[in-house]
Amino acid sequence: MNDDFKMKNDFKINSKQLTFFMFAAILEIDSLTTFGWLTKLAGPDAWLAIVFALVLIAPGTTLIALLGRRFPRESIIEYSQRTFGRLIGILIGLFYAGFWTLMAAKVLRQNTDLVNTFLLFRTPREAVMLIMLITVAYLIRNGLTPITKLNVFLFPLMFLPLAVSAFLSLRDFDYTNFFPFLTRGIRPVLEGALLVAGAFQGLE
Repeated sequence: MNDDFKMKNDFKINSKQLTFFMFAAILEIDSLTTFGWLTKLAGPDAWLAIVFALVLIAPGTTLIALLGRRFPRESIIEYSQRTFGRLIGILIGLFYAGFWTLMAAKVLRQNTDLVNTFLLFRTPREAVMLIMLITVAYLIRNGLTPITKLNVFLFPLMFLPLAVSAFLSLRDFDYTNFFPFLTRGIRPVLEGALLVAGAFQGLE
């Protein structure tokens, strides 16, 4: 890693920029499709599954925050070796790298299918993937600054449609849809909680 790359990534982000990052990380294709599956699985108790999901991800999110405060200038690969030893630290680093490699491939394919379905019908899938990879490589190469600016630009485009949709749906809100309570038992709720917790991946 050269000094120029280090310099581009050597800066802090404020709470506003962090909010944009978190919003973009959580709001992805899985988040838009998961709640439909959740409704089929848990029925009127879907809201309860979301509550349980937040409880599930809270310990992991707290741990990530604590580790970030404890090792503010180190990556997970670096401080895992200091904490667990070199061998275990290397294994954790390999697992972490493998997880995000598979996750990046999954997100790339999902976004490519989305673009091909709604925008570029006749464009080869490989061409769309190549353009996305070049864009991502450019953003990574130039550090967090362009990524931050991109998140700030895209935030209104993502948030406003959701806010308008939520506002318009309030007129059809009926609290009786929450009843009867736990008609299918607690198991579908717990399974739905695991589903939602997976959709919230990106927090790390």
